[in-house]
Amino acid sequence: MYLEKNLEKKWIIKSENKILGPYNFDQIVDLLRKKQISIIDEVRDPETRWLYVRENSEFKNVVEEIRKEIDSKQESTKTYQTSVGTSTGFEDVAQKTKTDISPFTDINIDTKDAEVVKETSAVPAFGRLEPLAPKVEKARMYGVQGDAVIQKKVTDYASKVKIGAAVATVLIITSLAGYYYFQKRSVVKQEEELELQVKKYKYLGLYQKAVDVFATLPSPSQKKLLPELLETYPLLESSGLVTYDEVKALKADPSTNAEQKAYVELINFRVAINQKNLPLAEEYLVKAAVLQPTMPLIKENEALLQLVKKDFPHAFEKFKMLFNSKDKNGRYLLGMTQAYMGLSDKEKAENAKEMLRSLESYTIIYFDYRKELLLTQIYL
Repeated sequence: MYLEKNLEKKWIIKSENKILGPYNFDQIVDLLRKKQISIIDEVRDPETRWLYVRENSEFKNVVEEIRKEIDSKQESTKTYQTSVGTSTGFEDVAQKTKTDISPFTDINIDTKDAEVVKETSAVPAFGRLEPLAPKVEKARMYGVQGDAVIQKKVTDYASKVKIGAAVATVLIITSLAGYYYFQKRSVVKQEEELELQVKKYKYLGLYQKAVDVFATLPSPSQKKLLPELLETYPLLESSGLVTYDEVKALKADPSTNAEQKAYVELINFRVAINQKNLPLAEEYLVKAAVLQPTMPLIKENEALLQLVKKDFPHAFEKFKMLFNSKDKNGRYLLGMTQAYMGLSDKEKAENAKEMLRSLESYTIIYFDYRKELLLTQIYL
């Protein structure tokens, strides 16, 4: 769909006064499609100045596609809105349940038809007087309570009252059940949106924001989401949101995958390092490497273990290898700097030029650990 991009090329994004990145071309396209960044955010690579995404020629095709998708969605929304009618809902049902009951003036009386004959006379046509046929009129006559007609009307009235009460009860129960269902559904939907937000922040590397949103979730949602946030364990632990025992229990959970079990072993490694139990820490690190041999975090902790053991030359080489990979992480450069400080004068002289070059190239573009690295650069 798009022209092939140089995979080594990286961009950074300025969105809502925050600097995000670095990302490669495919990652930026993915963020645009997921609406995690917009076409009016600014983008640049190490060789260009800041430009809006929509003005950057390399993202022209992506921006055009996104605009077409938005236009098509707006058109389909308009068509749907014009086809939707109105409905009376519960009002029609309630209206149909109304019962018209003729009131009685006295329950003990009733009327029955009687015939009264009334004779009248009138002047016929042609001037002759002839008696007219008798005219029959309806008259009303009161009855007694024991009449069958009275009993039938009372029975009908009671039946109508029972039916009306039953219908009203059904409507009330249905309304209450619907209310509680939609209330619960609203809460569930809100929790699902918060879970997605936590995953989004974790994906962007904004771990503190992910932990802050995680803290607002109820306990069942936190337990469900915890295996995906093991990278942020130090922040979760310091915030009192999770305990070491809860993390260790995940290892025995059959739903925990290999990557998550590797993170559990790295957390065990961290605890052993804090307890200064280096043999146990090395054992946990070997278990993690068996589960995920290529995980960069495992290699970083191997370099950290060598740094703690004061094996500075090997620690320097491992951190340098990690930093020179595609992901130029500031932690790697900071670890490389700490190992450099422990080298002998001869080793420092051999690596000083490369060390300065790495510091200068990194602090121009990136912002994480910039203060510490600038101080190191000044020292050198």
